[in-house]
Amino acid sequence: MRRTATVLMASLVVLLALPAAAQQEAGTLAQEYWMEVKPGLGGAFEQGYQKHNQWHRNNDSWPWETWQVLVGENAGSYLIRTGGHRWEDFDANAETLAAGGGDFGENVIESVESIDSRMVRFLPEASSWTPGGERPALVTVLEYRIRYAAAADFVHAIRKINRGLKKSASPSRAAGWFEVIRGGTEEPTYVLVFPHQNWTDMTAPAKPFWARVEEVFGPGETKNLRAVYRQAIISRRSMILAYRPGLSSIPEGK
Repeated sequence: MRRTATVLMASLVVLLALPAAAQQEAGTLAQEYWMEVKPGLGGAFEQGYQKHNQWHRNNDSWPWETWQVLVGENAGSYLIRTGGHRWEDFDANAETLAAGGGDFGENVIESVESIDSRMVRFLPEASSWTPGGERPALVTVLEYRIRYAAAADFVHAIRKINRGLKKSASPSRAAGWFEVIRGGTEEPTYVLVFPHQNWTDMTAPAKPFWARVEEVFGPGETKNLRAVYRQAIISRRSMILAYRPGLSSIPEGK
């Protein structure tokens, strides 16, 4: 559900209060802010965010990526994202996060209509692509809402398929899986991201996905895996996002 722009400050407070004992795998956490801009204030938002990014470059060692939705729900909105973290990193960086929130309020908040905040966890065992490093120009994002009772089977299936496709002789498209662990919908939500260097790179592989899966697992097991997908997924939405390097703050080496 969309919330008012003031949720940014509240979400930072909640985030910093999360127990450090609730450890995840090192470097797999990302905090995301999905922002809608007030009508007619796109230019003001980008101008203000450029000022805010200069604050990050001068004061913050974390990477902050900015992506813009080109196709799909809420086209024109922005995703602000910082990834590669552990729970304890948010404790260690608490003062900087608070100061950054203040600078955001001074330079950006007046042009923002609403903000949705969530935290996601990267699933390396299910992925053939790892975020970070050189950012792709574009990404296709598929979000799946999953039935509670089927979530464990769904994750087992995507991990199994990834291991199998890595052994396949057929070329496989790079992809990264993420799990929404705070915020988002009431149902379990998993996010599949395909990186692209350009629009041409979005051309579908010559061999369809399930045909490649069948090459590895055979028709019987492939039928079972497809059944897991059908039974688990409640709904799916898709988007295409463009990376905005001029609105991003990426320290050297990150």
